[in-house]
Amino acid sequence: MPETHTHPIHNLPPECVAKIFSLVFPKGTELVRRNPYPWRIALVCRLWRDIVYSTPKLWSNVTVWLDPLRMSRIDIRGDTLVAAWMLCLSRSGDCSLTVDIDASTRETMAFVPSLLEPLMEHVGRWEKVKFGFPINLLIPFISDSSIRYPRLRRFGGRGRDGSILTNERPPQIQLFPNAPLLSTLHLSEFSYAPLGLRFPWSQITELTMYMSEGNAHDLLDGLRHTPNLSNLSFARYYSTSSDAAGTHGNQSLELPYLQKLSWITYMFNSTLLFDSLVAPRLSEIEFQCDDGSWNPGAVGNFLRRSKCKVTSLKLNSTSPHIAAAFIRMLPDVEVVTLHAVTSDTDLMHALTYDEAAPFNCVCLKIREIVLHNISFKEECREDFVLMVQSRLRIPEDGKLLRIPPRKLDSLRIMISVYPGTDKSLTESLRAYKLLRERLSPGEMASVMYEEHVMGE
Repeated sequence: MPETHTHPIHNLPPECVAKIFSLVFPKGTELVRRNPYPWRIALVCRLWRDIVYSTPKLWSNVTVWLDPLRMSRIDIRGDTLVAAWMLCLSRSGDCSLTVDIDASTRETMAFVPSLLEPLMEHVGRWEKVKFGFPINLLIPFISDSSIRYPRLRRFGGRGRDGSILTNERPPQIQLFPNAPLLSTLHLSEFSYAPLGLRFPWSQITELTMYMSEGNAHDLLDGLRHTPNLSNLSFARYYSTSSDAAGTHGNQSLELPYLQKLSWITYMFNSTLLFDSLVAPRLSEIEFQCDDGSWNPGAVGNFLRRSKCKVTSLKLNSTSPHIAAAFIRMLPDVEVVTLHAVTSDTDLMHALTYDEAAPFNCVCLKIREIVLHNISFKEECREDFVLMVQSRLRIPEDGKLLRIPPRKLDSLRIMISVYPGTDKSLTESLRAYKLLRERLSPGEMASVMYEEHVMGE
């Protein structure tokens, strides 16, 4: 083994120390916190202070979450906060800016313009901006169509809190028409369909939407303007009568570059969307659903119509029937991640490789299984062990089959518990201990067990 040497940090070149600081505190500066980074580091010694003050990168990622400041606190700390905000912008030099401003009360929203005004002086350095306040507060600052955003790549916007603003309307101006690099949008809580906003949709490749208004037709109509979309993440709760297929007539919509589809639904009829979509390059699916509102037939038809090869599945659902149905739809899946699913015999059978009848096994290519907070019922633990054994003990002659089965490379069992929880009582740990009893040491090398205490 190579020898390792330690050196006092003071002996390192200043640029190396600055790099260490940027890696240790990657989240940047949170101004509302007391003694925020990087000021706290500057208090250690004169050398560190000089390094911190002379390293623009350390000041270029700034978060201002205003809600912890009540009205009285804003009156007291407002001027100081703006001064610290302007100091960060000044010390960031010519570095690209990552900015997150959040406000959801009347008092904190009223303070937002005090932050936007100095921020606009650095608009040419915006790279990733997230504004958690009604977009109409931003419009007066960006309404000039001649403003250029040469570095802007990601924009996040939140609509409103319905208890505060009830008459919000979509702005009628072009949003960021001079942002040639803008490719990622994250939109949430709008009182209108966010796809009605006038972004340069044709250049967007990654889109995340949490819709509180609008329906499946609004989504489809908007997606027709995103021909280069590669990543779509969508959340919608509850259906309207206009979500039903056939209300407006189904029209096929192909997203030729879509590779990842993330879907969170609850009591939302997504049949229309899946009946219309075609995504030939789709390779990754994330799905969260805990009710029967999803239509497995429509999803299956969508996958067959697209002729895509989905190699990664992430599913968050307490229903083992939904999980088993999804797995059986994906013959090319290689990585399966299940979160919060209750195990049952049918689910274990869907994952099991049957050596006696290999052609009856739908998923022959699974190489990695991740089980996060899975409820292992006592009566299903034996089926779980048999499933793992079947995936780890695929015979060599299986390679002679037309579609050779793949041996499992990795099984990860992960649990997240609250502080003080007796982890020895968790069903995941009991299932892991049963594997240790049944598998050989060589087979156990492919099994990992991880515990995470929330809040630590």
